Amino acid sequence: MIHNENISFALNFDRNTFVFVNSKFGFTLVPKCLNDKIYQFHFEKIIGKFEVTKIALDKEFLTEIPFDSGSNTFKCEKGNKPTLEIFMSAKIVMKKADYVEAFYHLQICPKEMIILEIYDYIQRVLEIPEYKLQFNYYIKRIAEENVEIAFDNHEGVRIQYHIGKFKFYVRPTQVADYKLSLIFERPIKSEFESAESRPNSSLSSQTSVKAVKELEEQADIQYTNITHISSSDDNASIQSSTNSEILHQNFMKFEATQESPKFDTQPSEVDQFIQTSQKFLDEVFDMLKVGIFGAEPENA
Repeated sequence: MIHNENISFALNFDRNTFVFVNSKFGFTLVPKCLNDKIYQFHFEKIIGKFEVTKIALDKEFLTEIPFDSGSNTFKCEKGNKPTLEIFMSAKIVMKKADYVEAFYHLQICPKEMIILEIYDYIQRVLEIPEYKLQFNYYIKRIAEENVEIAFDNHEGVRIQYHIGKFKFYVRPTQVADYKLSLIFERPIKSEFESAESRPNSSLSSQTSVKAVKELEEQADIQYTNITHISSSDDNASIQSSTNSEILHQNFMKFEATQESPKFDTQPSEVDQFIQTSQKFLDEVFDMLKVGIFGAEPENA
């Protein structure tokens, strides 16, 4: 995208003139006397990349001045501080941005500054935890009645709407209590950070109760299906399929919130119950067998 800019300012023949177009473009005009009337001006300390297309001494560009793009200079006759018109163009790229403004409450009590000797300083950290933003700032006693508060700024943050390093001055007896504005681009969260910021999963404290309850209901069904009493051997036993091992593994995930399910009776009581039941069934079977097959008719 080509952007055109027309700037106007008073031309100074005696000293350098810094021209600030915007935060992206700027330059300094340095005058050089060639003779009594003619001065040459050189573009120096150029900020950004742009092209000077026209220079004139009037807004209508009727009095145009030749510009040498090779040496970045032009010549002008000395007059009564003429107004210079410069028409410039630049190729720019528009950038989508998502800016955030956060605030930092800066508090420094006089006692901290008074105890400093001249040229002593205290180092502190400005931190915005929500955006993981932090950098150092310094409380410097630079004179008897002057303390400098200076901020490092390597992140391109706008502190009080200023880009780069920022500083201001207070008296050592003054209470420094300021609400600082910090403007910066919203950090792009990585995939890992995004996962951390999501709501807690089903294993979290908020939903663990519900999850355990559902697992308990599932456990009741599974234990009913896979557990049975077998009397095929002399010693009765409790048999469980491999599903019980899977269920046990599932329950291990919920150890922090719920104890594993337990039988209402202890294994020793189950064994005693089985033995008593087996003995009772054997006696009934013997009685039935004798009653049906063992007794012969008296007249046979």
